[in-house]
Amino acid sequence: MLLKKASRFCGWLFCMSACCICARRRNSRVIRRNSTAIGRNSLVIRRNSTAIGRNSTRIRRNSPFPRKPEEASHSPRRMATKDEDQVHQSGCVGIRV
Repeated sequence: MLLKKASRFCGWLFCMSACCICARRRNSRVIRRNSTAIGRNSLVIRRNSTAIGRNSTRIRRNSPFPRKPEEASHSPRRMATKDEDQVHQSGCVGIRV
C-alpha cells in the first residue's frame, strides 16, 4: 500500500503520503528551493525551514532558520496589536491633555 501511495503522490511538490521513497527522490530538489517539506505536515511549515517525513513538526520547532522580525511584523495579528496600542496611547494622551 505504501509503495502504491508513494508512486501516486511523488509527482507533487509536497507529497502528502509521508513516504520515505518520495522523500529520498525529491529531497535535494525541494530543499534547494528553500521552500521545503515532504510529508504530512508540509502545509504547516513555513519557507526557509526544512522537514522530511513524520518529524516535520519537531524539526520546524527547532528549525535552523528562526523567524525574522520583519516577517513576524507582517502577520495580521501583530499588525492589529500595533494598531490597538497606537489607539490606546493616543487615547490616553488625549485624556491627559
